[in-house]
Amino acid sequence: MSFSFFNIDQNNFESIFPFFIEMDDSLRITNAGISIKKILPHIEGKIITDVFNFNLPILLDVNFETISKHTHQVFILESFEGEILFRKQALAFEKERKLFFIGTPWLLDNKFLEKNGLKNTDFALHDTTVYMLQTEKNNDTETIKKEQLSLIQLSISKVLANTDIFETAISDVIKIICDLFDWKCGVFWMSSDVEYLKMKEESNQSLDGETNLKCFSFWQNEDISKTTFEKWILNKTFLIAEGLKGSVLKENRSYSGKNYFSEYESSDFKDLEKNENFSFHSMFPVVNYGKELGILEFFSDNIDKKDMELVNNLIVINDQLDQYILKKQSDWILKENERRYRLKLEQKVEERTFQLNEEKIYAEQQREIAETNRKLAEEQKEIIIESQREILDSIQYASFIQRAMLTSEEYITKNLKHDYFIFYKPKDIVSGDFYWAVEHNNAFYFSTSDCTGHGVPGAFMSLLNISFLNENVIERNVLEPADILNEQREAIIKALNPTGTENSQDGMDCVLTKFDFEKNLLTFSGANNNLYIVRDKKITEYKGDKMPVGLYGGETRPFKQKEIEMKKGDLVYSFTDGLPDQFGGPIGKKFKRSHLIELLKDNCHLSLTEQKEILSEALKEWMKGYEQIDDILVIGLRI
Repeated sequence: MSFSFFNIDQNNFESIFPFFIEMDDSLRITNAGISIKKILPHIEGKIITDVFNFNLPILLDVNFETISKHTHQVFILESFEGEILFRKQALAFEKERKLFFIGTPWLLDNKFLEKNGLKNTDFALHDTTVYMLQTEKNNDTETIKKEQLSLIQLSISKVLANTDIFETAISDVIKIICDLFDWKCGVFWMSSDVEYLKMKEESNQSLDGETNLKCFSFWQNEDISKTTFEKWILNKTFLIAEGLKGSVLKENRSYSGKNYFSEYESSDFKDLEKNENFSFHSMFPVVNYGKELGILEFFSDNIDKKDMELVNNLIVINDQLDQYILKKQSDWILKENERRYRLKLEQKVEERTFQLNEEKIYAEQQREIAETNRKLAEEQKEIIIESQREILDSIQYASFIQRAMLTSEEYITKNLKHDYFIFYKPKDIVSGDFYWAVEHNNAFYFSTSDCTGHGVPGAFMSLLNISFLNENVIERNVLEPADILNEQREAIIKALNPTGTENSQDGMDCVLTKFDFEKNLLTFSGANNNLYIVRDKKITEYKGDKMPVGLYGGETRPFKQKEIEMKKGDLVYSFTDGLPDQFGGPIGKKFKRSHLIELLKDNCHLSLTEQKEILSEALKEWMKGYEQIDDILVIGLRI
């Protein structure tokens, strides 16, 4: 077992939390503290809900997520074996999918300890339950004090076990302590910012305000003036953060002393102090699982010195009150949950009765609706299938037209008379990427083009651009690549916006090259795409203009062109953005232009047929588990 979550080894962890429970995300108990295994020896390996009932908080579904959301609350778990109550806090580790419960058994006397063979060493040193195990006798005086303390705890335990109303329970606790020390009276000052205790439904007492202490319950013997004492305590309030009481609560410590009544300056208390000889008082904080509930305060005329140490040890009753409050809250929540469950069950019975009365008619209606829907679905399915078939036939025919418009590889091979490859992979049946070539006026023109969109819209744009390229070069004898792109842009804008009122920004990106093999001269003009030439295993990038062939938001400038002197063995590459933008690889990123350029450079010594195969295999390997997102076109030519 590893305790890396807590940065502590196992021995130290178990000494701090001897009753811990560790679970995996299926709530199976994987480990438990040595002390809890004394009580429940077969706990490991079981599902937590097979061992304990979750009394508090009320969870509709007990699982890893619901427990993780309640780590700020106290869990009250009741074992099915022996009906033992445990008070626990949950710790959740989301990353490791681990849960821990830390806490202690809920004990009110020593009988349970003796029955299960538990000793003081089975509890953490900070556990207040250890006080119940301090039975060693060092000397007669110490023994008497411990027996008195045990007597007080036992008496309080009996009262708390048999009292349902918190106000009555507090009053009885005050009486027990006053009787033991022969004190005159006591009062419980409760913090007004504490949420009102649910289990005290029978009492009509309520709290108001936000930052003060006021009387919640009290007891007095018959010797003091009842009217004067009640009048004083019921009208008195204290600021919770100030004075001696504020210090007792803040530091969570008891106080016992004489003649410290500066906070009680009132005529009523002065009469009490004078008439009843109030010269000594003692205060103890009451804390419920870290929440400051209030202060128990006692008044008397004197106290024996031998009782002072015992008085200071009375702070241990806070743990008994803490357990009592949690238990009563848990009981009330269980009763309330049972009441709500009964109401919900009755409501469901009524709803079910109504449903049964209507069920026969409803079922018949549903059968008729289902049959009608089935027939309608079959008819719609046939219509959809037929429509899809017609659309697919139309697209297939459009593909035939597009292929017919593309320059055939037979024509390119016959007129180019140089080694080349065309790696063309449309995303859909038809494509927005296209290649175009023509031999004209002793020059060979080659275009690598990417129209706006892909699929059917892209295909329409490609047909339009192929038509304009043929018209501009062959019919109108526009010979320079830059002039061709300028004329192409004007024709596209007019075709898509004949009235000048539309704002269509459709067009194409392209690399247009003109080869004059007699002069060994290459003329290049580009729209948003670049040309790459590999010479002596070094690659040179020639950039095109950063604008498309078509209408766009930027400044419309004439296209520029570059003349490049060719040498035998030069490799000329051009491509669209389809392959660089393709997602894939081990972490789903883009292929990237730099990756493609390196791939072309690394394999430039191979034949162009082999280079095409390498591109195909590289794309196939890159796209494993991913769909093609765009049309792909790469063209290579060796001089």
